[in-house]
Amino acid sequence: MAVDEEFIIEQLTKADLIGDERGLISFFGTYLTQIYADFSNKMFFRFQKALTPHLQKAAGVLLANAVQECGYFTFRGFIDSPDWEALMGPMIDTDEDMLYALVALCNVFGVGKLKVKELIPGERFVCVTYNSIEADGYLKEYDKSDKSQCYTLTGLSAGLMDLVYGREFPHGLNTFEAIETKCRAKGDEYCEFVVKRATF
Repeated sequence: MAVDEEFIIEQLTKADLIGDERGLISFFGTYLTQIYADFSNKMFFRFQKALTPHLQKAAGVLLANAVQECGYFTFRGFIDSPDWEALMGPMIDTDEDMLYALVALCNVFGVGKLKVKELIPGERFVCVTYNSIEADGYLKEYDKSDKSQCYTLTGLSAGLMDLVYGREFPHGLNTFEAIETKCRAKGDEYCEFVVKRATF
């Protein structure tokens, strides 16, 4: 059975994503917190801009790596949940199905609607979005950037490949690395993330 992204999104957008008295949201066997996009965007961008120019690139890599690790462990929690098995399980026959299901789940969170552009199983994954909240946030706050700004989707795209094609959990983290090759914050038509096996 093929992964039905629209069905997944329809079902999951019905979920009650209201936090408890501590602000925690129980979802797919994990706990999430709700953070306003403007807050996280400003935090990322101001952190990076506070650094000297030669440190800014390293800061971008660190931010994407932090998201890669967070996504790796959080999405593994989703995969291990009974909710995942009930909704996604019947659609997943192959590793490729698993990746498409994870992309569909990402699209529920509103960081940008990812579309798979290319997939070479176990080797390369390219996805694009026309509505990254980070690119939108950057353009709202600043002029056009001279570098890519979508650290969340960069890290998340690598983390998904780690989960599907990396070594057995939890040892698969950082099997893959991602770069954002196009970014709307730079004036490109869309944001593009290219994931390949890590070379370090």
